[in-house]
Parts: sequence; structure tokens; C-alpha cells
Amino acid sequence: MTAGFESPPDEVLEGEWIDFIAELPVDGDTLRHHIRAALARGLEEVRMGALAGRSARIVANGPSARQAPLSAMDGRLSVALNGALALFRARGQAPDYFVACDPQALVAEFLADAPPATTYLIASRCHPRVFQALAGRRVLIWHLDEADAEAEIPTAERIGAGLSVTNAALMLLHHMGVRSMDIWGLDCSLAEDGAHHAGQGAVSGPYQPIRVGDRLFQSKPAWAAEAQQFLLHLHAIDAEVTVNGEGMLAAILAEFGRRQAPGA
Repeated sequence: MTAGFESPPDEVLEGEWIDFIAELPVDGDTLRHHIRAALARGLEEVRMGALAGRSARIVANGPSARQAPLSAMDGRLSVALNGALALFRARGQAPDYFVACDPQALVAEFLADAPPATTYLIASRCHPRVFQALAGRRVLIWHLDEADAEAEIPTAERIGAGLSVTNAALMLLHHMGVRSMDIWGLDCSLAEDGAHHAGQGAVSGPYQPIRVGDRLFQSKPAWAAEAQQFLLHLHAIDAEVTVNGEGMLAAILAEFGRRQAPGA
């Protein structure tokens, strides 16, 4: 086990067998209702290539986001996902963009006092309360590539499906033309101090120990599926992507690089 790691208070499973969990949090009828409600608002849609030539720093809500350099973007666009918006607000800052795609009503809770300077990229599958919370803000709509969206809007442009908002944001920003992405808070594991989120976020055990090289991470099946999908997305896009922090996904990428190195 990694030095200094203390077992979290929640139950930890034995062994390293992983059963991936990728279940939708709501049923198809609910998703289609959300999509219809979003379309009825007549919002402007995200345009392909709108951010061509730009680079972005994406701040998700995993523990490593606590170390993200929010005030030093080095010319990069700043993008907050879900509860990471609170990290910006706590430092008196507003990200350039906010991305959400989860259909649960709790996403609206992340948007209390939503910064007016931010542009909000909201998937049509999001709960109506999310759009209500963003009244008076600049909101652009987009569509996740999934069966329920295809059923409702068969001719609309749909953007790569994602098991998490981070995976979806990766594909969304690539669609918008971003070809360099610096990501913080995409850990797919607990931090060594047992933290599961950097800001707002609710999750509980049991956790799944997963070994990467000589390190053992406390993760969850859903997080493992998220990491696997992220790796698949990297093979599907032409972009320079860096995952920062000491989480499981960064370790997977480092291990993969080590194994692919000449002479390894």
C-alpha cells in the first residue's frame, strides 16, 4: 500500500477484481423529458471549432484539484466541471467556462451564485433546475451521443458519450477545437488523506483496491470504468492531454508510458 495512505472510514473491499459499473442515474423517459425541456428554451448551441487554436486547463472535482493553479492559466482557458466551480468562487475567481452533463437535480446546487462572467456549456440531458439556476447567464447547449438523444433529436450533432462529466468535457472541448488540455482533479481514486472530492461532492464506499505498477489505489468500479473510457477517448482524438496529480489515472498513464518506452 502507498506510504502514508490510511484506510478510509467506509468499507474497503478485499481483492482487486473489478466489475465495472456504468449505470445511468435516471431512466430513459426522464432523460428524454430533460432533452425536450432544454430544447424548448431555444438556447444557442455549441459550435464545432468555436475554440480552435486555444488551449484549456480543465478542473474536475477529484482531490488533486486542490493543487490546481487556478490563478495562473498561462493563456489557457479555464474550465470548471461540476463542484469544481466552488474552488474558483472560494478564490474570488470565475472560470471562462463551466461544463455539466449529469442529469441529476443536484447539479443545480453547484450553481448557487453562478459567476456571470462564465459561459455555461450545459448538456440537453441536464435537469431543468440546472437551466433555471442559470437564468440571466450565458448558456450554450450541446447533446451527448446516446440513444435517448438520438431518439429525440436524430439530426442534431451529438458529441461523444461519457461515463463522467470529465470524459464528456474532453470530447466536447475537442469538438470545439481545443487541442491542448491540462487536467486537474481527474483522479479516479481517493487521495492519500482519504478525500474523495476537492469541493462539493457526495460519494461513499465500498472502495475497490486497484494496483497500478507498485502502487495501490482505493477506487470504485464506476471510477475504474471512467478511467478506462478516458484511455479509449485519448486514442480517438488528436490532442495533447496532460493529467496532473497523484491519482490512479495519472499513475495509469505514467505506467503505460513507461511500458511503451524504448527498451522497456
